[in-house]
Amino acid sequence: MFAYIVNHFPAFCILVTFFLFTVAALNTGRKRRAEAARIRAEEAAREAKEAAAREKRRQAAARKAAQEAAAKVNAARRAVVQQQKREEKEAAREAREAVQRERRAEKLEAARLLAEYNERSLQAARALRELEESTPAPVAQEAPAAAPAPEAAPAPAQRPETIPAGAFSGQVVSFTGKLQSMKRADAIKAVQAAGGRAYADFPAGTTILVVGTNPGQKKQDKYDKWIGQVKKITEAQFLERLKKGA
Repeated sequence: MFAYIVNHFPAFCILVTFFLFTVAALNTGRKRRAEAARIRAEEAAREAKEAAAREKRRQAAARKAAQEAAAKVNAARRAVVQQQKREEKEAAREAREAVQRERRAEKLEAARLLAEYNERSLQAARALRELEESTPAPVAQEAPAAAPAPEAAPAPAQRPETIPAGAFSGQVVSFTGKLQSMKRADAIKAVQAAGGRAYADFPAGTTILVVGTNPGQKKQDKYDKWIGQVKKITEAQFLERLKKGA
């Protein structure tokens, strides 16, 4: 065996060298493939990591865009609500101003009518006083004593449909609510001066009911009960009657 190896040593060396070279080549190829596989795995991992980072950035950008859109929608909604509130406040303010203007106009008209009534009353009283001063006093004459005339029965209260225009003679007047142009006591005196009777309550036989602001419910119920017997007028109509009857 030893002699065979010695005789064939060159061939054996060549065979061993070829075998070692083959083994080395195989090891080198395996290492290269392993290194290439490792490099490919690292690249794949890096790409996956970059893709995950890109997806994360995309999701963050989408969330930010959604939040900005929601903020814009909320801001627009708040602006619309605030605009509606401002418009409602402006409309309410204009309505209040319109009501106040109407009330001021009614008060001015009532004051004008009352002033005209007072002026005419003063003129009538002045004319009566001048007439009395210019009329001579009658000479006293003895006259036979006569039986006193029986007192006339009070005339029944006229019904609303027979009321003379602008006169309260023979009328029974009641008031409900607050008068804007005068106090109720002054209104009662004005009716009495115009020949009528006036009361703060609502007695039986009332023919005219003057209605002011915030009328009482009890007098409204009485008016509904005595409808057809009592005529309802406003404060302006009451002043107009006083004006015409002055």
